[in-house]
Amino acid sequence: MKNKLLLALLALSIAFTACKKNDDGDEPTAEDPFKLDYSNLTVEQHKKELEKTGMDFMKKINTMPDEKFIKVMRNLNDLNLELTSNSVKKMNSFADAASNKSVSKILSSATSTDTEKLSDSYGIYTYSLGTKSWKKTPASDRLEINFPAYKTSTTNNAKITMTYVSSKINATIDESILELPKSSSATLLVDGLQEMKFTSAHEYKPDGTPTKTDMNLKMGSFTMAFNVANTTEVLTNSFTFSKGTETLFSFNSTVNGTLNLGVIDDNELNANDIKNANASFEIMNIKFLGTLDIKAINDAHNGSEDLSGKQQNDKTVAALNAHSQFVAINKTSNTIIAKTNFFATESQRCYNNLIWNNSTQSYIYVNECDTSYDWEPRMIFKDGSKLSFDAFKENGFSKLIDDINAFDDRF
Repeated sequence: MKNKLLLALLALSIAFTACKKNDDGDEPTAEDPFKLDYSNLTVEQHKKELEKTGMDFMKKINTMPDEKFIKVMRNLNDLNLELTSNSVKKMNSFADAASNKSVSKILSSATSTDTEKLSDSYGIYTYSLGTKSWKKTPASDRLEINFPAYKTSTTNNAKITMTYVSSKINATIDESILELPKSSSATLLVDGLQEMKFTSAHEYKPDGTPTKTDMNLKMGSFTMAFNVANTTEVLTNSFTFSKGTETLFSFNSTVNGTLNLGVIDDNELNANDIKNANASFEIMNIKFLGTLDIKAINDAHNGSEDLSGKQQNDKTVAALNAHSQFVAINKTSNTIIAKTNFFATESQRCYNNLIWNNSTQSYIYVNECDTSYDWEPRMIFKDGSKLSFDAFKENGFSKLIDDINAFDDRF
Protein backbone atom coordinates (compact mmCIF):
# COMPACT_ATOMS: atom_id res chain seq x y z
CA MET A 1 0.00 0.00 0.00
CA LYS A 2 1.49 3.33 -1.04
CA ASN A 3 1.93 5.73 1.81
CA LYS A 4 -1.03 7.90 0.93
CA LEU A 5 -1.71 8.19 4.65
CA LEU A 6 1.39 10.18 5.50
CA LEU A 7 1.34 12.51 2.51
CA ALA A 8 -2.40 13.06 2.52
CA LEU A 9 -2.46 13.94 6.21
CA LEU A 10 0.25 16.50 5.71
CA ALA A 11 -1.39 17.88 2.60
CA LEU A 12 -4.63 18.31 4.52
CA SER A 13 -2.84 20.57 6.97
CA ILE A 14 -2.56 18.00 9.73
CA ALA A 15 0.75 17.22 11.39
CA PHE A 16 1.71 14.39 13.62
CA THR A 17 4.33 13.87 16.32
CA ALA A 18 5.10 11.03 18.69
CA CYS A 19 5.16 11.56 22.46
CA LYS A 20 8.50 10.42 23.86
CA LYS A 21 8.33 7.66 26.46
CA ASN A 22 10.54 7.35 29.51
CA ASP A 23 12.75 4.33 30.04
CA ASP A 24 10.04 2.10 31.54
CA GLY A 25 7.66 2.99 28.72
CA ASP A 26 4.73 3.85 31.00
CA GLU A 27 4.35 7.61 30.91
CA PRO A 28 5.39 10.32 28.45
CA THR A 29 8.25 12.49 29.65
CA ALA A 30 6.59 15.66 28.34
CA GLU A 31 3.09 16.99 28.87
CA ASP A 32 0.65 14.86 26.90
CA PRO A 33 -1.08 17.21 24.44
CA PHE A 34 -4.10 14.89 24.27
CA LYS A 35 -4.70 15.35 27.99
CA LEU A 36 -4.72 19.12 27.94
CA ASP A 37 -7.91 20.84 28.99
CA TYR A 38 -10.34 22.08 26.40
CA SER A 39 -10.43 25.83 25.98
CA ASN A 40 -13.20 27.71 27.77
CA LEU A 41 -14.19 29.42 24.53
CA THR A 42 -17.44 28.40 22.93
CA VAL A 43 -17.46 26.31 19.76
CA GLU A 44 -18.50 29.31 17.68
CA GLN A 45 -15.68 31.35 19.18
CA HIS A 46 -13.23 28.59 18.28
CA LYS A 47 -14.50 28.41 14.72
CA LYS A 48 -14.12 32.16 14.38
CA GLU A 49 -10.62 31.91 15.85
CA LEU A 50 -9.63 29.27 13.31
CA GLU A 51 -10.97 31.41 10.49
CA LYS A 52 -9.20 34.44 11.98
CA THR A 53 -5.90 32.55 11.91
CA GLY A 54 -6.07 32.33 8.12
CA MET A 55 -7.09 35.96 7.83
CA ASP A 56 -4.31 37.09 10.18
CA PHE A 57 -1.80 35.20 8.07
CA MET A 58 -3.03 36.95 4.95
CA LYS A 59 -2.92 40.35 6.68
CA LYS A 60 0.74 39.77 7.52
CA ILE A 61 1.67 39.06 3.91
CA ASN A 62 -0.54 41.77 2.41
CA THR A 63 2.46 44.12 2.45
CA MET A 64 4.56 41.76 0.34
CA PRO A 65 3.61 43.37 -3.01
CA ASP A 66 4.97 46.67 -1.66
CA GLU A 67 8.50 45.33 -1.15
CA LYS A 68 11.15 47.29 -3.01
CA PHE A 69 12.76 44.35 -4.83
CA ILE A 70 9.57 43.70 -6.87
CA LYS A 71 9.63 47.13 -8.51
CA VAL A 72 13.39 46.85 -9.11
CA MET A 73 13.12 43.46 -10.86
CA ARG A 74 10.26 44.74 -13.00
CA ASN A 75 12.37 47.69 -14.06
CA LEU A 76 15.20 45.32 -15.02
CA ASN A 77 12.78 43.42 -17.27
CA ASP A 78 11.87 46.68 -19.03
CA LEU A 79 15.54 47.37 -19.87
CA ASN A 80 15.70 44.58 -22.50
CA LEU A 81 18.73 42.76 -21.14
CA GLU A 82 19.69 40.11 -23.71
CA LEU A 83 20.73 37.44 -21.26
CA THR A 84 19.29 33.93 -21.12
CA SER A 85 19.80 32.83 -17.55
CA ASN A 86 17.56 30.59 -15.47
CA SER A 87 19.05 32.15 -12.35
CA VAL A 88 17.80 35.59 -13.38
CA LYS A 89 14.45 34.02 -14.29
CA LYS A 90 14.32 32.53 -10.79
CA MET A 91 14.77 35.98 -9.22
CA ASN A 92 12.01 37.28 -11.47
CA SER A 93 9.78 34.40 -10.40
CA PHE A 94 10.34 35.34 -6.75
CA ALA A 95 9.24 38.87 -7.54
CA ASP A 96 6.18 37.72 -9.50
CA ALA A 97 5.09 35.32 -6.75
CA ALA A 98 5.64 37.94 -4.05
CA SER A 99 3.58 40.47 -5.99
CA ASN A 100 0.73 37.93 -5.86
CA LYS A 101 1.36 37.09 -2.18
CA SER A 102 1.84 33.43 -3.08
CA VAL A 103 4.11 31.71 -0.54
CA SER A 104 3.54 28.42 -2.32
CA LYS A 105 4.83 29.76 -5.65
CA ILE A 106 7.84 31.32 -3.96
CA LEU A 107 8.71 27.90 -2.53
CA SER A 108 8.12 26.23 -5.91
CA SER A 109 10.50 28.67 -7.57
CA ALA A 110 13.14 28.20 -4.88
CA THR A 111 13.07 24.41 -5.20
CA SER A 112 12.83 24.21 -9.00
CA THR A 113 15.61 22.23 -10.66
CA ASP A 114 18.35 24.37 -12.21
CA THR A 115 18.95 23.39 -15.82
CA GLU A 116 22.01 25.50 -16.49
CA LYS A 117 25.62 25.87 -15.46
CA LEU A 118 25.71 29.46 -14.24
CA SER A 119 29.41 29.78 -15.09
CA ASP A 120 28.45 29.65 -18.77
CA SER A 121 26.70 33.01 -18.25
CA TYR A 122 29.49 34.72 -16.29
CA GLY A 123 30.14 38.32 -17.22
CA ILE A 124 29.50 41.88 -16.07
CA TYR A 125 26.54 43.62 -17.69
CA THR A 126 26.30 47.39 -17.29
CA TYR A 127 23.43 49.53 -18.49
CA SER A 128 24.17 52.89 -20.16
CA LEU A 129 21.51 55.47 -19.34
CA GLY A 130 22.83 57.64 -22.13
CA THR A 131 22.61 55.14 -25.00
CA LYS A 132 19.86 52.98 -23.43
CA SER A 133 21.94 49.89 -24.14
CA TRP A 134 23.94 47.22 -22.35
CA LYS A 135 27.68 46.64 -22.31
CA LYS A 136 29.22 43.31 -21.38
CA THR A 137 32.72 42.81 -20.01
CA PRO A 138 34.27 39.40 -19.21
CA ALA A 139 34.29 37.91 -15.70
CA SER A 140 35.50 34.49 -14.61
CA ASP A 141 33.95 34.32 -11.16
CA ARG A 142 30.46 35.82 -11.30
CA LEU A 143 27.46 37.09 -13.20
CA GLU A 144 26.96 40.76 -12.35
CA ILE A 145 24.24 43.11 -13.58
CA ASN A 146 24.42 46.87 -12.93
CA PHE A 147 21.30 48.87 -13.77
CA PRO A 148 19.01 51.70 -12.61
CA ALA A 149 16.67 50.48 -9.88
CA TYR A 150 13.73 52.63 -11.02
CA LYS A 151 12.61 54.45 -14.11
CA THR A 152 13.46 57.71 -12.35
CA SER A 153 17.00 56.62 -11.35
CA THR A 154 19.85 58.68 -12.81
CA THR A 155 22.56 56.16 -11.91
CA ASN A 156 23.01 52.41 -11.88
CA ASN A 157 21.99 52.14 -8.24
CA ALA A 158 21.02 48.45 -8.41
CA LYS A 159 23.35 45.48 -8.67
CA ILE A 160 22.70 41.75 -8.97
CA THR A 161 25.60 39.41 -8.23
CA MET A 162 25.40 35.66 -8.82
CA THR A 163 27.97 32.96 -8.05
CA TYR A 164 28.06 29.20 -8.49
CA VAL A 165 30.19 26.27 -7.33
CA SER A 166 29.90 22.98 -9.20
CA SER A 167 29.55 19.66 -7.38
CA LYS A 168 31.34 17.94 -10.29
CA ILE A 169 28.39 15.52 -10.38
CA ASN A 170 26.05 15.12 -13.34
CA ALA A 171 22.54 13.72 -13.32
CA THR A 172 20.02 12.89 -16.03
CA ILE A 173 16.77 14.72 -15.33
CA ASP A 174 13.96 14.92 -17.88
CA GLU A 175 16.27 13.30 -20.46
CA SER A 176 18.85 16.09 -20.06
CA ILE A 177 22.31 15.72 -18.54
CA LEU A 178 22.76 18.46 -15.96
CA GLU A 179 25.72 19.58 -13.91
CA LEU A 180 24.53 19.78 -10.30
CA PRO A 181 25.51 22.76 -8.16
CA LYS A 182 27.30 22.39 -4.84
CA SER A 183 26.31 25.91 -3.87
CA SER A 184 24.95 29.07 -5.44
CA SER A 185 24.01 32.59 -4.43
CA ALA A 186 22.16 35.54 -5.91
CA THR A 187 22.06 38.97 -4.28
CA LEU A 188 20.23 42.17 -5.18
CA LEU A 189 21.57 45.44 -3.77
CA VAL A 190 19.73 48.74 -4.12
CA ASP A 191 21.64 51.87 -3.08
CA GLY A 192 24.09 49.55 -1.37
CA LEU A 193 21.43 47.85 0.76
CA GLN A 194 20.48 44.20 0.39
CA GLU A 195 16.89 43.81 -0.81
CA MET A 196 16.92 40.18 -1.93
CA LYS A 197 19.29 37.25 -1.42
CA PHE A 198 18.97 33.59 -2.29
CA THR A 199 21.54 30.99 -1.23
CA SER A 200 21.56 27.23 -1.62
CA ALA A 201 23.94 24.43 -0.66
CA HIS A 202 23.62 20.80 -1.75
CA GLU A 203 25.10 17.34 -1.23
CA TYR A 204 24.49 14.31 -3.47
CA LYS A 205 25.01 10.62 -3.92
CA PRO A 206 27.28 9.66 -6.84
CA ASP A 207 24.19 9.09 -9.04
CA GLY A 208 22.99 12.66 -8.42
CA THR A 209 20.32 11.86 -5.86
CA PRO A 210 20.33 14.75 -3.35
CA THR A 211 21.09 13.88 0.27
CA LYS A 212 21.07 17.38 1.73
CA THR A 213 19.77 20.78 0.67
CA ASP A 214 19.80 24.06 2.56
CA MET A 215 18.03 27.06 1.01
CA ASN A 216 17.59 30.55 2.39
CA LEU A 217 15.72 33.41 0.77
CA LYS A 218 15.46 37.04 1.89
CA MET A 219 12.82 39.19 0.20
CA GLY A 220 12.77 42.61 1.84
CA SER A 221 11.24 42.11 5.29
CA PHE A 222 10.29 38.48 4.55
CA THR A 223 12.51 35.42 4.91
CA MET A 224 12.15 31.77 3.98
CA ALA A 225 14.35 28.87 5.07
CA PHE A 226 14.07 25.33 3.76
CA ASN A 227 16.27 22.40 4.77
CA VAL A 228 16.01 18.72 3.77
CA ALA A 229 18.39 15.85 4.49
CA ASN A 230 18.27 12.10 3.82
CA THR A 231 20.73 9.57 5.23
CA THR A 232 18.67 6.71 3.64
CA GLU A 233 17.60 5.90 7.21
CA VAL A 234 16.34 9.30 8.34
CA LEU A 235 14.64 11.97 6.23
CA THR A 236 14.33 15.36 7.93
CA ASN A 237 12.60 18.50 6.74
CA SER A 238 12.41 22.01 8.15
CA PHE A 239 10.56 24.95 6.61
CA THR A 240 9.91 28.40 8.07
CA PHE A 241 8.36 31.53 6.64
CA SER A 242 8.78 34.73 8.62
CA LYS A 243 8.17 38.44 8.53
CA GLY A 244 10.78 40.31 10.50
CA THR A 245 11.31 38.33 13.70
CA GLU A 246 7.83 36.74 13.66
CA THR A 247 7.39 33.21 12.31
CA LEU A 248 4.15 33.08 10.34
CA PHE A 249 4.28 29.47 9.21
CA SER A 250 6.50 26.52 10.13
CA PHE A 251 6.67 22.87 9.24
CA ASN A 252 9.05 20.18 10.54
CA SER A 253 9.09 16.44 9.94
CA THR A 254 11.24 13.38 10.46
CA VAL A 255 10.76 9.99 8.79
CA ASN A 256 12.72 6.93 9.91
CA GLY A 257 12.98 3.82 7.78
CA THR A 258 14.50 2.48 4.59
CA LEU A 259 14.54 5.53 2.35
CA ASN A 260 16.54 4.54 -0.70
CA LEU A 261 14.69 6.83 -3.10
CA GLY A 262 16.24 8.50 -6.10
CA VAL A 263 15.57 11.67 -8.02
CA ILE A 264 16.04 9.84 -11.29
CA ASP A 265 13.83 6.85 -10.48
CA ASP A 266 10.89 9.04 -9.42
CA ASN A 267 9.94 6.51 -6.76
CA GLU A 268 7.18 6.87 -4.20
CA LEU A 269 7.59 6.15 -0.51
CA ASN A 270 5.96 2.89 0.55
CA ALA A 271 4.38 2.47 3.96
CA ASN A 272 6.42 -0.70 4.48
CA ASP A 273 9.59 1.39 4.20
CA ILE A 274 8.65 3.58 7.18
CA LYS A 275 9.38 2.63 10.77
CA ASN A 276 8.00 5.79 12.31
CA ALA A 277 7.44 9.43 11.48
CA ASN A 278 6.81 12.68 13.29
CA ALA A 279 6.05 16.23 12.31
CA SER A 280 4.81 19.57 13.58
CA PHE A 281 2.81 22.20 11.77
CA GLU A 282 2.02 25.70 13.02
CA ILE A 283 0.18 28.70 11.60
CA MET A 284 0.40 31.82 13.73
CA ASN A 285 -0.97 30.78 17.16
CA ILE A 286 -2.49 27.44 16.09
CA LYS A 287 -0.58 24.16 16.37
CA PHE A 288 -1.58 20.72 15.05
CA LEU A 289 -0.19 17.70 16.88
CA GLY A 290 -0.87 14.00 16.84
CA THR A 291 0.33 10.43 16.72
CA LEU A 292 0.06 8.00 13.83
CA ASP A 293 0.98 4.30 13.92
CA ILE A 294 1.75 3.80 10.23
CA LYS A 295 2.62 0.10 10.55
CA ALA A 296 -0.65 -0.74 12.32
CA ILE A 297 -2.67 1.13 9.70
CA ASN A 298 -0.80 -0.61 6.91
CA ASP A 299 -1.28 -4.02 8.56
CA ALA A 300 -5.02 -3.37 8.83
CA HIS A 301 -5.26 -3.57 5.04
CA ASN A 302 -3.79 -7.06 4.80
CA GLY A 303 -6.32 -9.44 3.25
CA SER A 304 -8.62 -6.66 2.02
CA GLU A 305 -7.84 -7.06 -1.68
CA ASP A 306 -11.14 -8.81 -2.40
CA LEU A 307 -13.29 -6.27 -0.56
CA SER A 308 -15.41 -3.71 -2.39
CA GLY A 309 -14.23 -0.14 -2.68
CA LYS A 310 -16.60 0.95 0.04
CA GLN A 311 -15.51 -1.85 2.37
CA GLN A 312 -11.83 -1.05 1.83
CA ASN A 313 -12.46 2.63 2.49
CA ASP A 314 -14.44 1.85 5.66
CA LYS A 315 -11.56 -0.31 6.81
CA THR A 316 -9.12 2.54 6.23
CA VAL A 317 -11.26 4.94 8.24
CA ALA A 318 -11.57 2.44 11.09
CA ALA A 319 -7.80 1.88 11.12
CA LEU A 320 -7.09 5.62 11.11
CA ASN A 321 -9.39 6.23 14.04
CA ALA A 322 -8.03 3.22 15.95
CA HIS A 323 -4.35 4.00 15.46
CA SER A 324 -4.12 7.79 15.45
CA GLN A 325 -4.85 10.82 17.59
CA PHE A 326 -4.87 14.45 16.48
CA VAL A 327 -5.53 17.72 18.25
CA ALA A 328 -5.59 21.40 17.37
CA ILE A 329 -4.06 23.47 20.16
CA ASN A 330 -4.13 27.18 20.94
CA LYS A 331 -0.48 28.00 21.63
CA THR A 332 -1.34 31.13 23.62
CA SER A 333 -3.54 29.39 26.21
CA ASN A 334 -2.05 25.86 25.72
CA THR A 335 -5.55 24.41 25.54
CA ILE A 336 -7.26 22.06 23.11
CA ILE A 337 -9.40 23.71 20.47
CA ALA A 338 -10.60 20.47 18.92
CA LYS A 339 -9.68 16.86 18.35
CA THR A 340 -9.76 15.14 14.99
CA ASN A 341 -11.49 12.00 13.73
CA PHE A 342 -11.69 10.55 10.24
CA PHE A 343 -14.90 10.06 8.30
CA ALA A 344 -15.73 8.10 5.17
CA THR A 345 -16.92 10.12 2.19
CA GLU A 346 -18.36 9.17 -1.15
CA SER A 347 -19.19 11.00 -4.34
CA GLN A 348 -20.97 10.14 -7.56
CA ARG A 349 -20.15 10.98 -11.14
CA CYS A 350 -23.03 10.45 -13.55
CA TYR A 351 -22.87 10.44 -17.33
CA ASN A 352 -24.78 9.29 -20.42
CA ASN A 353 -23.33 6.14 -21.90
CA LEU A 354 -24.11 5.20 -25.51
CA ILE A 355 -24.91 1.46 -25.72
CA TRP A 356 -26.45 -0.92 -28.28
CA ASN A 357 -30.04 -1.96 -27.59
CA ASN A 358 -30.88 -5.37 -29.05
CA SER A 359 -34.65 -4.81 -28.73
CA THR A 360 -34.68 -1.67 -30.85
CA GLN A 361 -31.61 -2.57 -32.88
CA SER A 362 -30.24 0.89 -32.28
CA TYR A 363 -27.92 2.84 -30.02
CA ILE A 364 -29.48 4.51 -27.01
CA TYR A 365 -28.15 6.68 -24.20
CA VAL A 366 -28.30 5.20 -20.69
CA ASN A 367 -27.64 7.26 -17.59
CA GLU A 368 -24.96 5.58 -15.48
CA CYS A 369 -23.23 6.63 -12.27
CA ASP A 370 -19.88 5.74 -10.73
CA THR A 371 -19.36 6.01 -6.98
CA SER A 372 -15.93 6.82 -5.54
CA TYR A 373 -14.98 6.42 -1.89
CA ASP A 374 -12.52 8.42 0.18
CA TRP A 375 -12.03 9.81 3.68
CA GLU A 376 -11.41 13.16 5.30
CA PRO A 377 -10.42 14.50 8.71
CA ARG A 378 -12.81 16.69 10.65
CA MET A 379 -12.20 18.73 13.76
CA ILE A 380 -14.49 17.71 16.63
CA PHE A 381 -15.16 20.31 19.30
CA LYS A 382 -16.04 19.83 22.96
CA ASP A 383 -19.78 19.69 22.26
CA GLY A 384 -19.36 17.15 19.46
CA SER A 385 -19.88 19.56 16.56
CA LYS A 386 -17.62 19.09 13.54
CA LEU A 387 -15.66 21.33 11.17
CA SER A 388 -13.74 20.36 8.03
CA PHE A 389 -10.29 21.68 7.19
CA ASP A 390 -11.60 23.63 4.21
CA ALA A 391 -10.78 26.96 5.86
CA PHE A 392 -7.10 26.05 5.91
CA LYS A 393 -7.12 24.56 2.42
CA GLU A 394 -8.79 27.66 1.02
CA ASN A 395 -6.06 29.85 2.51
CA GLY A 396 -3.43 27.91 0.59
CA PHE A 397 -1.81 25.98 3.44
CA SER A 398 -2.65 22.62 1.86
CA LYS A 399 -0.98 23.65 -1.41
CA LEU A 400 2.07 24.89 0.46
CA ILE A 401 2.54 21.56 2.25
CA ASP A 402 1.93 19.74 -1.04
CA ASP A 403 4.87 21.66 -2.51
CA ILE A 404 7.07 20.88 0.49
CA ASN A 405 6.29 17.18 0.06
CA ALA A 406 6.87 17.36 -3.70
CA PHE A 407 10.41 18.57 -3.08
CA ASP A 408 10.94 15.91 -0.40
CA ASP A 409 10.10 13.26 -3.00
CA ARG A 410 13.42 14.02 -4.72
CA PHE A 411 15.22 12.72 -1.64
